[in-house]
Amino acid sequence: MKNRGLPEQIAETIVSDVILPRSLAPGDQLPTVRELQRKFEVSTSTISAALDILEDQGTISRQHRNGSFLKSQPSHAPAPGKTCRKIGLIYPAFTTKPLLKDILRGMERICKAQRIELSVATVETYGQEQAKATEMAHADLDALVIYPHPRTIKQFRSDYLASELPGLPIILIDLAYPAQMRTNITFDNYQLGFDITLKLLEEGHRNIAFKKLKSQNKEIHYRSNNDRYQGYLDALQFKGITPLPEFCWAENFSIHLKPEEKLAIDFLRNFKEKPLAQRPTAVISLEDNHAAALIHCAKELGIRIPEDLKIVGFDSNPDAHRLADIPFPTSCPDFEKMGSLAANLAIREVRSPSSPLNYVLPVELNWV
Repeated sequence: MKNRGLPEQIAETIVSDVILPRSLAPGDQLPTVRELQRKFEVSTSTISAALDILEDQGTISRQHRNGSFLKSQPSHAPAPGKTCRKIGLIYPAFTTKPLLKDILRGMERICKAQRIELSVATVETYGQEQAKATEMAHADLDALVIYPHPRTIKQFRSDYLASELPGLPIILIDLAYPAQMRTNITFDNYQLGFDITLKLLEEGHRNIAFKKLKSQNKEIHYRSNNDRYQGYLDALQFKGITPLPEFCWAENFSIHLKPEEKLAIDFLRNFKEKPLAQRPTAVISLEDNHAAALIHCAKELGIRIPEDLKIVGFDSNPDAHRLADIPFPTSCPDFEKMGSLAANLAIREVRSPSSPLNYVLPVELNWV
């Protein structure tokens, strides 16, 4: 960076590289002057001057000894560029309502603040996703956010996202892969799988089943499930335990909205047929709906939860927890933050196209 106008440039960069990517909301605290100084490798006086500029603009408020806080959403990073007027969202039909609601809440908050129109479409297959993305790309649309439909290996190897629609800014969320060559936002599901497995091992479980998706007996690219599975395998090996194939319970992927009960019954019948020493004592489910279905069906089969079988879910789905009627461990991903970050990144890429970036969001556990 040139010395002339350096505080102004740093002020712009704080907006584009700190406030927008972190989806800060009014009242949220910015990093300290020292943290910003280390990040941008300039003097503390330059950082203070940049913060003064943002305070004068009404973007932040500075409190003596307490730090700097976001005061109002910046309309956009100050750098010049194309204006974003309309963003599209495409998501799979099987997306649970609470999850979708949170994503939409995050996107709508940013779009409302920026006076951007949000257009939403749902799809049931990979082919429909491709067709809808192409259709929306030729409409009056400035950027697109896609919650990718799971792919088979064949579909993944020829994924349209990596080769088509090169002129359209596309942000991928949750089930995205870097190989799709788009800026993407995912949760750290590998660490989740690793941490959950370690917790179960610490509680004395050794026979831990994992539900892994297949598609008509073929591997399927379902990012969150694949990453958790790798974390599960690595945690077992870290503790010197050889993963046994019989504890990887393959579920055929279904786009139907309620496949959980049949899958649960199949798993539990297989569970009861095994000798006690060969039964899993814990199972890592696909997500909360599947965990709740397992709990519901286990009660009818006389299987005690969690005494006979501890069940772990994902995504903190309140509907599923009401159905289960007993507490069970789950993850707490911030899908609202994912939605707001996706909208902010879409706006940024419209204004200033860049090389694809990979964002990984941490996830907390609610362990019971």
